[in-house]
Amino acid sequence: MSRVRLCAPNGLAITGTAEVVQAVAQAKVYLEDGSIEVEYQGGSEVDWDSQTTRVNEGGKRIFVDEDGEEWGEDQLIEQGDDD
Repeated sequence: MSRVRLCAPNGLAITGTAEVVQAVAQAKVYLEDGSIEVEYQGGSEVDWDSQTTRVNEGGKRIFVDEDGEEWGEDQLIEQGDDD
């Protein structure tokens, strides 16, 4: 069975998938002049068990290239044999 490495349409390597992770940001909340103001405290509690791969409108997984640009799985192209 042959494997062919895929890359982004711009020729850059794919470095991972775009993910969604639930988290709770530590914050203090105030009512100031009739508006709710949030003062973030610099930390978050992350629920790693909630991690899921993002998908686009067509339901295709989203991949990220080495420059941070996002691509749907249906946009990836063949790069060549996987060494």
